[in-house]
Amino acid sequence: MKLARLVMAWMVSCLFLQEAGNFYWLYHVFLNKGADPSQVIFALGWFPLLPAFLTLFLAGTDLDPLPSVWSGAFFFFTLVLSIGFCLGLVNSSDPQHFIGDVGKFVVPWAALYLTLRAGTTLVREGGMKALEPFLWALLGLSLFAAAETSYFGLTTGQHIFVHLYFLALAWAMVQDRFPFWISLPVAAFCAKAAVYSNKRYCIVLMLFTLASSLLYLALAGRVKRLAGMGLAFVLGGALATSVLWTSADSLLSGNSNTLSRFSNILEIVQGQAADSSYQARKNEGANVLDHLQKHPEFWATGLGFGAEIPTIYPTGNMLDSGTIHHVHMAVYAFLLRNGLLGVLLLFLFIYKTLEVGGRLLKPGTGWAVACLIFCAGKAVGVLTNDFILGTTDVSIIAGLGFAAAQAAQIPSPEEDELVARPERGTLGQVSLHS
Repeated sequence: MKLARLVMAWMVSCLFLQEAGNFYWLYHVFLNKGADPSQVIFALGWFPLLPAFLTLFLAGTDLDPLPSVWSGAFFFFTLVLSIGFCLGLVNSSDPQHFIGDVGKFVVPWAALYLTLRAGTTLVREGGMKALEPFLWALLGLSLFAAAETSYFGLTTGQHIFVHLYFLALAWAMVQDRFPFWISLPVAAFCAKAAVYSNKRYCIVLMLFTLASSLLYLALAGRVKRLAGMGLAFVLGGALATSVLWTSADSLLSGNSNTLSRFSNILEIVQGQAADSSYQARKNEGANVLDHLQKHPEFWATGLGFGAEIPTIYPTGNMLDSGTIHHVHMAVYAFLLRNGLLGVLLLFLFIYKTLEVGGRLLKPGTGWAVACLIFCAGKAVGVLTNDFILGTTDVSIIAGLGFAAAQAAQIPSPEEDELVARPERGTLGQVSLHS
């Protein structure tokens, strides 16, 4: 189990380094008013994958194999990767774009692979107790992300793109280990960070996380907690809205656009472009669709990694050559580089991640529920933001959620003493790889 712990430690360190890169960028650009640092700063979270794979190689058969329920998804990932790589060699004109796209595509799946193998091994050999230290570490990092978002949002009035604190928000809502008077301040602290982020996407994530958590509490029959959390956030939301409406400038140090983010959500749902940023992202998607309509032979496979297409509709990321390469919306990014096969892979990842939901009403799955809600919330942004492209947060948390859900299937030592059960090793193997 030592090697499994080491691999999982590398995985958690990916998120710590990713958060360190975010903090450096926010501090350097927003507070020091410096130039944008190199994009390498956002790839800090990739580096622990190399020693993690080296540890996996040294571990050999000491780590459990990939759970069979994920085998089909990884086979399809390999197929899409191979096609995109070959097409990219032919169609890409910029080696930097090609290498960057390959890295962004591979890194999330590599992180998921490592987390699944290490997590299921830890659960089989040590149960939920072996997994919890890593989950508590992520919870602490999530609370730091909430504090970071609140600070930079209030201080600078800029859009803060950190999202990890939604894991702490979901955990505080659904966990049953600590009393209500501890959970509520944690949840309120994270919800406040979403408002101070000044990002419409974060406000949507907050509302989704709260609604999903309350739905879970209702389905699980936890009526007292449902009533307490629901009432607290209804009253708190009403109070916060009234305060923001009357004195946003004085309370938020110039953050007067916070309230407008709420009103813009409805406009977007109705199909209206609420601001230039969202219109530019819609134009990126329109450029992708326009190019594929003119070149229908690429609908199935895309143009490959590193692809650039002509700019028909104006965007903010047009290259000097008059083309665009980066596409913010995940669905269109996959469609451009990997075609309909890539879009299918994207939604297959979402489906396999959420498939664990069938186990969530069993006792002891609070962590799994929090991980699931986090991943589902991030998936909501496939039409507005990047998703499993170059980041490891969703992949690692999805793997941890899968392992935590499996831990609830394995009887504790106390249960073994009360009820005759099969040997733990046998049960663990069946539940983890069936």
